This record gives sequence, C-alpha cells and structure tokens, in this order.
Amino acid sequence: MRLKKHRCSIRLVAGTALLSIGLLWMPFQATAADLTSLKQQYAALQQQQQQLQTQLQDQNSQVQTEQARQNAIGSEVALTQKQLAVLQSQVDSTNTQISNKEKEIAAAQQQIDQDYTLLKQRLRAMYVSGDDSFLIVLLNSNGVSDFLNRVEIVKAVSDHDNRIIDELRAEQAQLDADKKVLDQAQQELLQEQGTMAAKQDILNAQLAQQTQTVAQVQANASNTQQSISAVTQQAAKTDAQINTEIAAEAAAAKKAAAQKAAQQTAAQSAASVPSHSGGSSGSTQAGTGSTSSASQSGSGTASGPVATAPPGGFGTAAYVINYAETFVGYPYVFGTAGPDTFDCSGYVQWVFAKAAGIGLTHSAAEQSQSSLGTSVSRNDLQPGDLVFFNVDGSGIDHVGIYIGGGRMVNAENSSVGVTYDSVTSSYWSSRFACARRFLN
Repeated sequence: MRLKKHRCSIRLVAGTALLSIGLLWMPFQATAADLTSLKQQYAALQQQQQQLQTQLQDQNSQVQTEQARQNAIGSEVALTQKQLAVLQSQVDSTNTQISNKEKEIAAAQQQIDQDYTLLKQRLRAMYVSGDDSFLIVLLNSNGVSDFLNRVEIVKAVSDHDNRIIDELRAEQAQLDADKKVLDQAQQELLQEQGTMAAKQDILNAQLAQQTQTVAQVQANASNTQQSISAVTQQAAKTDAQINTEIAAEAAAAKKAAAQKAAQQTAAQSAASVPSHSGGSSGSTQAGTGSTSSASQSGSGTASGPVATAPPGGFGTAAYVINYAETFVGYPYVFGTAGPDTFDCSGYVQWVFAKAAGIGLTHSAAEQSQSSLGTSVSRNDLQPGDLVFFNVDGSGIDHVGIYIGGGRMVNAENSSVGVTYDSVTSSYWSSRFACARRFLN
C-alpha cells in the first residue's frame, strides 16, 4: 500500500514537472514571436535606410551638378556684364567724339559762312558802285614790270579768296565724313549693346531658374537626410527593443532552467523513497526482495517523461553546444536571428541568449570586439568559444561556435543552413581572423 502511494507521488511529481515546463515555455513562444516581428521590422528599417542613403547620394550628386551649372551661368552673366560695361564705355567715347566733331563742323561752317558773306558783300559792293578798283590798280602801274606785278597781286587776292573758301569747304566735307564714320560706329555699338543686353536678360532668367532648381534639389536632399535621421532613430529604438527582448528571454530561460533542474531533483528524490521501505517481517522482506527490485524498476519507468537535462548547467559550454546543435539543418536566411531561420551572427546571438543569457549584437564584426568576452588565440580554443572569419577579404564577416575537435557549428549559407564545419580545413583555416571566449 505504501509502495503504491509512492508511485502515485512519483507520477504526480513527474506530471507537475512536465506541466511546469510547459507553462514556462509558453511565454518564450510569445516572446519569440514578438522578437521575430521586431527583427523583421529592424531589417526593413535597415533596408529603408540603405535605400535612403543611396537616394541621398544621388541627390547630393544632382546638387553638385546643378550648382556647377548655376556657377557656369553666373560666370557667363558676369562676363556679359563686363562686355556691356566695355561697350557702354565705347559708346560714351564715341558720343563724345561725335559731339566734338559736330562742334568742329559747326565752327568750320561758321567760318565758311563768314568768309563767304564777306566775299559776297565785296563783290556786291563792287558791282553796285561800279568800282573799277582792280582796273585802276592796273592802270596806275609804272611800266610793264609794275603792271605785271600788279596783275599778279590782283590775281593772288582773287585766288586767295577762292582758296580759303575751297579749303573751308574741304574741311567741312572731311568733318562731315568723319561724323558719318562716327555715326556708323555709334549705330554698330548701340546694336551690339542691345544684343548683349538681350543676352544678359536671357542669362539672368536662366540664372534665376537655375537658382530655383538648386534650391529644390537641396531641399530634396535635406528632406531625405531628415528621413534618414528618422529611420535611424526608429532603427535604434527597435534595436534597443530587440536587446531588451533578448535579455528578457535570456533571464526567463535561465530562470526556467533553474526551476527545471529543481523539479528534476525533486522528482529523483521522490523516486528514491521506495528503496528504503520494507515488509513487516524478515520472511516478508526476503520474499519481496525481487518484488522490490521490480517495483523500483517500474517506478523508474514511470518517471521516464521527465526530460534529461543537457550536459552541464545553464550557461556552460556543454549546455550552449547542446542547445546550438538542436538547430543543425535549420535554413539560412540573411538578416534573420531565429527562431526558425538564421544568418551566422543571428544564430550565435540566439543561441547565447537562450542557453547562456548573454546578449550579443547581430553583427559578427561587433561580436568579435564585444567587451563581454575575452580574446583567445587559435591554439587555446575551447568548446563554446566563438571563432571569427574574414571570408570576402573586407573584414570579419562570419562567426561560428567552436565545439571541440577542430570543429564548429555555424549558419554557413543558404545552401547548407546550420551545419558543422572543420575550422582546420584549408578553406576556413586560411580565413580565420580571431576567437573570443564568453563562457566560463
């Protein structure tokens, strides 16, 4: 009767342990779903950030192009302004020359008019009075020689008058010709000035339009930069939420592991109680010896549903490796970190959070520098250490969990998923970068 009671106790304890484990696991599933959603959101934000960065680069390039075009138009406007200033100076100079030439023409015309007036007056007076002064001059000569001299004098006076008038007329004609040349030059300068002024108006309009274009592309770039800042802030908040969730899951996992270990200890203690019970007499004890052994065997079978704890305790290398190996064969998806798909750093992040309560970032390069661990050499590797590799030659870009014997478990690529690899193979050995220890 006592033996049956103990069997019931064993079944009750074992059932309670399984129920407790099930209850403890339920929050993990909900949290894992939340964490997956956060990681998907974070990946989307990172993708959006990259797209915005590309867009910003294009817009900055466009700003530079439009500014260069604006500067070119501005330079052409400045050159046109200088040319207009030169033309204006030439126009002013030509106008001054024309004004001076007109004054010279007016003065020459005045002199011609005066001389011509005097000549006409003298001829008119001679005609009206019947003055024979020239004849008298000739008749009053003394001899042939004197007569000839007087003839020359009279002729010289007449020639002088005519020459003066001819010279004045020639001078006036030259002045008129000079003025005509200046007038032509003035017209050409004014025409060129008008052409340059029209060109300047066009350039000023182009410059105004280009200034608006530059302002618009600068505004677009500024808006994109603000969007990047907003996305970056949101990504930082999401990353903080992810780290909080991971820390919470790690703490819950640690607590669940401790409770599970306590429940298993209690179950094992309860299972060992029947071995200390006996019959009421010696013959009964002797006769029931084999029965007692069978009963103990039966009780051991009854406690079978209690899960066997992994080697070592929570947070030990054996515990972490055992947990890590449960994901062998899971698919590789870049940018994910569980619970159903992983990339290399996401796999390490998930395993260490769940099996050791250690919160690592989702980056192989950052994990290799994490202050939570210590650097170890390749020759000092121990199971549970993280091994880092430089695969494409641009820096640390892959990580795996060393399990001993020159082997590691890692989320390798989309072809093989989570798998085992030899760190001493020519491929991985030639790409080995460093190692870091996070487990005691």
